[in-house]
Amino acid sequence: MPAELFIYRGKTGQARTPGQLRDVLSAAGLSCQLESDKYGIWLVFDGGLTNINLAVEADGTASSALVHTEDITGRLDRLLGVFSELGWQVADTF
Repeated sequence: MPAELFIYRGKTGQARTPGQLRDVLSAAGLSCQLESDKYGIWLVFDGGLTNINLAVEADGTASSALVHTEDITGRLDRLLGVFSELGWQVADTF
């Protein structure tokens, strides 16, 4: 079952560029590639079941992320854990 979650940095979350987020996620065992297209900047994970669309501020740091996944059993919990360690929050609804 697919899932979509909105994650945001908020006022107390750690600021990270898309490249830094890729590095943090990869260090946590969540290998991904940074890609961009006309729709935005993406973190695309191995296997193609999960990707993250990033909103990026003028200073180059990501302010929010829309997570699209079909792999809700393992990867999603790990992703949320990494963003939680950075102080980011999951929106109740979006």
